[in-house]
Amino acid sequence: MKRFFAMVLSLALVLGLVPAVSVAAAPGVCQACGTTPTWEVMPTNWKAKPTGHYHYYLDKDVTPGQLLAGTDIKMDVCLDLNGHSINTDGRAMIAWYGSTINIMDSSANQTGYICGSTGSNNSASGSLAATKNGTIRLYSGTLKFKRDDTGLGVGKGGIMCAESTGTIEILGGRVEGAEMVVSSASLSNNGSGGAIYVYNGGKLIVSGGEITSGTVPASAQGPCVFLEGNNAKMTLTGSGKVAEICNNGNGTNLTISGTYTGKARLKLATGKTAAADTVVATAAGADISGADLFCTNGDGYTVEKSGDNLVLKAFTPTAERHLCEHCNDIAQWKPLTGNAGLFKQAGEHHIYLSADYESSQLNAQLGAKVCLDLYGNDVYTDGRAFHVAADSQLSLMDSVGGSTVTGTSGSNNPTGGTLAVGGSNGVLNVYAGTY
Repeated sequence: MKRFFAMVLSLALVLGLVPAVSVAAAPGVCQACGTTPTWEVMPTNWKAKPTGHYHYYLDKDVTPGQLLAGTDIKMDVCLDLNGHSINTDGRAMIAWYGSTINIMDSSANQTGYICGSTGSNNSASGSLAATKNGTIRLYSGTLKFKRDDTGLGVGKGGIMCAESTGTIEILGGRVEGAEMVVSSASLSNNGSGGAIYVYNGGKLIVSGGEITSGTVPASAQGPCVFLEGNNAKMTLTGSGKVAEICNNGNGTNLTISGTYTGKARLKLATGKTAAADTVVATAAGADISGADLFCTNGDGYTVEKSGDNLVLKAFTPTAERHLCEHCNDIAQWKPLTGNAGLFKQAGEHHIYLSADYESSQLNAQLGAKVCLDLYGNDVYTDGRAFHVAADSQLSLMDSVGGSTVTGTSGSNNPTGGTLAVGGSNGVLNVYAGTY
């Protein structure tokens, strides 16, 4: 008996040294449904499932083949990445035939992601695709795309491709722009849409999260979002952030609705000209006071607020109206002559030189925030050229080029220096010019 108990004790000690196997816990509340459903570990073949609503989660990193939600059936899937990843050789997922894929990540650090790649099933579109009345929604987690080692290119849509009445909704999470390359000379705009490509009949809705830019070849369009075709639609609302939107210039493709606080750079596709109609419109009652869409003067057009609309207009820069490098937006400029007093008035002011300036020091003070465009002219002063006082700001730029600023020792400059900042919270920004 003693020998038996000794064996039991030895076995207990040995088992105590064996590490416990960690089993990923099932998620709790579904972000899409708002309920706590019964979750299943994700199968690698959705095609075999009948019509229905499924809640899947990942308990480990997986490398399945292409996952199809709906072939000849309607299938709704809520997928919780649970801090894990899906990496596929080729496109990762398709939602079609009225099916919906809701993607989320309940992990504390939001490390879950889906990454498709180029491959045997994916020479012309991105990681995920919504088509034929299918819908993909991103609530949290990350979507990305990569080229495989063969260097095979992707035709359209680095991350997702919405076409033929497909819908993509970004409510949170992150979509990372990809490196795009030319796939086939026969594909129009191939290599376009480094993050999301929206085609005829497709719809993109961004109300949260972030979409970043990738890289596209010189012959392609839109390193972030590319809208192509008269019926490609995009809506921005809420806190959604988009790095850049490239529009092919046909019709009213982009809508601001609700209260928009995000930011995006809007540009036309290469070779397109500003259409006569409105290409950026707001829904009735929308608040565009926080909208920060902008274009540069080099693109030949600008976005202007007009009532409830943002209107894309052809634009030729002038001395009085051109891009401010500091504000990164089109500004209304006043000539220095007759407006030098603005250097001593609180508020934001845009001033440009209409001729060479040879006079006394210009002193930004009393809370003035001055953007000064040298505009190809020179400054020569008896003493210091520019001084920034406490709680004031001066931003110097030269949109024409070739300007030189020269200060000298003089009555107002016993300690030397062409530029100086004095007092607390004074700010001097220098973007261009020779000093």
